[in-house]
Amino acid sequence: MTYSYAFPCLVAAVSRHWRGVALSTSQLWNKIPVTDEDSDDPNNLDGTSFQLARLFLSRSGAAPLDIMVDARDPEWDFSEFDMFTAGSTPGSDGDEDEYRHPFTESHMHAAMRMLLPHLPRTRSLAILTDRWAPMHVALHKLSRDAPRAPLLETFILMRCNEFAAYAPDFVPEEHEVQWLLPFGNHAGSPALPRLQRLILSGVHLKWKSLPALLPPQSRLRHLELTYHCSDVRPNKIELLKLFSVCPRLEELNVRVSLPEDETEFGQEAAMQNAEPVLLPKLKTLKIGYDDSILALEFLELFRAPTLRTFVLEDASYAASEVEQEASRLLIHIAHPGGRLDRSQPLFPLLESVEFGRTRASQEAYQIFYGALPRLRTLTLRETPVAAARALRPSSPYAAQQTCPCALLDTLVVRGYEPCEDSQLSEILVERTNYGAVFRDIRLEPWYGVPEDELEEEDGPKAGDAAGDWLAPDGQAVQGTASPAQASQPVPRTADGRVVVGRAGLPPPTPFEFVIGRMSAGPAYR
Repeated sequence: MTYSYAFPCLVAAVSRHWRGVALSTSQLWNKIPVTDEDSDDPNNLDGTSFQLARLFLSRSGAAPLDIMVDARDPEWDFSEFDMFTAGSTPGSDGDEDEYRHPFTESHMHAAMRMLLPHLPRTRSLAILTDRWAPMHVALHKLSRDAPRAPLLETFILMRCNEFAAYAPDFVPEEHEVQWLLPFGNHAGSPALPRLQRLILSGVHLKWKSLPALLPPQSRLRHLELTYHCSDVRPNKIELLKLFSVCPRLEELNVRVSLPEDETEFGQEAAMQNAEPVLLPKLKTLKIGYDDSILALEFLELFRAPTLRTFVLEDASYAASEVEQEASRLLIHIAHPGGRLDRSQPLFPLLESVEFGRTRASQEAYQIFYGALPRLRTLTLRETPVAAARALRPSSPYAAQQTCPCALLDTLVVRGYEPCEDSQLSEILVERTNYGAVFRDIRLEPWYGVPEDELEEEDGPKAGDAAGDWLAPDGQAVQGTASPAQASQPVPRTADGRVVVGRAGLPPPTPFEFVIGRMSAGPAYR
């Protein structure tokens, strides 16, 4: 649900009656925005955004608060320091147009001073930055001066710079790595007893003390750890302790944050004797790995027997020369014991799987699919065609007829080479002949060059057919100029979309970052 911060002000401006209604309804004012400053003076700490936040705080009464501090700049140049600050690289002589970030460390200090007294009635708190310095200020204030937050249900800290996660050491190097813990000043009792959603993206904490913020049987349902460089990631023991206080966890998302080191010094024996943590309510697991072996080791930390949705993506650095091969990982998920005839799959109840750039052999995909008899939805995104070939049923002349994932009724293939069209069509036809009919199919090839860069005569125009028409059974209809000449054909338009089954469905809307009942607008993935 999206929310306009101007709405309560508009209601109050309608008439005297509606102004009275607005001012007497504290729930209208409980969404507190703190954003970048429009002032040209970086020392101005009392701009429109801060004035609006103070107004909303004063009118919200005792209502639970949803606070968002958005310290990002859409025009940020990926620098960590302004040209005129200490630690920066001097610009060229006479350069009067050097970049200055509109939300400085001083702004974050002012924001924290304003917001900290209201944390006891805060329901959701989100702090989004692009640079590290403002986030460090927020962490320092939350670790030293924050009161308890007994109502806090959603806590989000995001440093929106995923590139920093691929550096071997923490950046910026000028900031020494410090292990801070928000609300860690309240030792002895859980500071966040009602926390249900925790997102830490590009922000590291004092991992070994993080479980102490939660009660032994915490309410945490959503945990997201993403984009941490190697030297600030939690280790396996720290993750085990965190998982052990999250028996109600329903969704786990780990991306470019898999533990790399075994344990701290002296904990080797504890790691060897550690048992996987049972997460009985986990329904959704998303892993974006930068090392497939680390992903395999991560899956050994817990058990999720009721998992329904699994997303596996190669999230390694795009310019990396090392190709991540995930065959061992897929085989481990299908048969963790290593014995193909006896061991049970890690996630026997999986119904939906998505692969993103996952490179593995066709045999590994076949073994993986063979362990998922309940699979209903499969998405292949920029994944080698071997992932689709592994869906082929056995030959009609084989002694024993088999079909991988016979219940599979929804297939989405995105970002494949157009030359692979014929292979995909053959697979669809073979499964249809076997009796495994797809209810939904969406094929979206990758043409390699953005449409706006194509010369007008070099590519199809919007709305024109491109390539073959496909009938609902997936078979190409050759030599057909329009859908009227084919038997129930489904066209592929200039953007490469092919929909078989429930044709005409609108494409998925862009993901919007929603914080509880408050939307922070589009967020980086």
